[in-house]
Amino acid sequence: MRMSGNHFSLFLLFLLVPFWGYSQKDTLWVDGSNGVRPLVVEVSKAFEKAYPAIRVEIGSGMSTSERIAKLQSGEIDVAMASHGIDIPYFTKQGLQVHWFAKMAIVIGVHRSVPIKKISEASLCAIYNGELKNWKELAGPDMSIVVLARPLDEVDVEVLQENLACFPDPKAASWIKVHEKSGPLARALAQEKGAIGMTAAVRQVQSNGNIKALSVGGVKPSLRNVHNNQYPHQRNAYLITKGLDDPLVKRYVQFYKSRTAKKILAKNAAAPAK
Repeated sequence: MRMSGNHFSLFLLFLLVPFWGYSQKDTLWVDGSNGVRPLVVEVSKAFEKAYPAIRVEIGSGMSTSERIAKLQSGEIDVAMASHGIDIPYFTKQGLQVHWFAKMAIVIGVHRSVPIKKISEASLCAIYNGELKNWKELAGPDMSIVVLARPLDEVDVEVLQENLACFPDPKAASWIKVHEKSGPLARALAQEKGAIGMTAAVRQVQSNGNIKALSVGGVKPSLRNVHNNQYPHQRNAYLITKGLDDPLVKRYVQFYKSRTAKKILAKNAAAPAK
């Protein structure tokens, strides 16, 4: 039987459709909190391995207002968020908040600093400019390089909630303020004599260049975070427009899987119960 040109084209299209569907990947777009990003990156790697036909694109971070707007407009599928978010506000916007982990805000030092613990009073003295050399804390004769996030960022907010003596970092000329968590963690891993606050996952991923200190006699261990013994901690959330989209639903539910929980624990985050 002979086919006309139009029939042949339709026949060819029919043959090719299954191959197009197989080769093209569905993409999930994720963006938001930089502090949560390292955890999301690690879980997303495992998700892509479990579902090879789905690609997860993770942005470099955006403000709360920006992530809400882009989530509502459909420019992103999932927003990353952290401690202190107004969950009722998000709910009124027609959004759903999914808590998936909590982690320590670590007071870390560069590997050149040979101390393992610090008192809350000494920590405040450093950030208030009263202690400027590690020899004043039984360390070597080495200047203390003080690093911090801005006052309105989660890490500093949590520390101020628990330590009334903690200052506004931008009001202190001796404090090097980093707007984003990634650059602060890199500076903490690279600058001799440095001290700063960072998410536990960044300390774990620093290849030993950042050491986590016990604060007030309490280690920022996974067990102490899980049991709320270590007070300086932040929650990690995913925010969606809902779970009607099967890709989004599959992605959010993956965070409750045994695989994801193992990855979270490996990266110093206590999975949500």
